[in-house]
Amino acid sequence: MNNEKIYAMSFAKIYPLLAAKAQKKGRTLEEVNQIICLLTGYNTKENQWIRFCANEHSGK
Repeated sequence: MNNEKIYAMSFAKIYPLLAAKAQKKGRTLEEVNQIICLLTGYNTKENQWIRFCANEHSGK
């Protein structure tokens, strides 16, 4: 088992895990992105990484 600490992980590695967990609980990727923006204080226009990670996760 890999015990890599969460604060040492890149966001691109964490995003798919968050998205998968949220979808298992009946949430959408849009809701995941809204929460990330709420917690970070940025909006999606300022965060290209949210769209990049969302595209990578969805296979676009």
